[in-house]
Amino acid sequence: SYTILRNRLDPWLMEQAEQAGAQFIPGVRVDALVREGNKVTGVQAGDDILEANVVILADGVNSMLGRSLGMVPASDPHHYAVGVKEVIGLTPEQINDRFNITGEEGAAWLFAGSPSDGLMGGGFLYTNKDSISLGLVCGLGD
Repeated sequence: SYTILRNRLDPWLMEQAEQAGAQFIPGVRVDALVREGNKVTGVQAGDDILEANVVILADGVNSMLGRSLGMVPASDPHHYAVGVKEVIGLTPEQINDRFNITGEEGAAWLFAGSPSDGLMGGGFLYTNKDSISLGLVCGLGD
């Protein structure tokens, strides 16, 4: 398998989409979708209306914009989890030595139970070329 860090993948995907004609406006919060009949024709950001032929919702699993269209049902916290991840830089030599791997190999560990103190969830650790990713995920239910 492979790991791809989002801080490298996302800019590449954005560049590919821009080359295909998409426009990104980072740092702008979309407050509402602009509709004409059953068609979304743009977005409202504060007092500004931005028109578009196509609007792609990328506001996450708990999409308020998707819910406003009736596309996303009401959320049940028992079906969701929140995670945190830290990326720690190491040299390839340190990674190979500490995880007993060589060349293009990698390591991936998953942990259940004690990292989340009995809650639904667990932890993970996986190696990248020049870093490790260490994280914890816990359910949002009781």
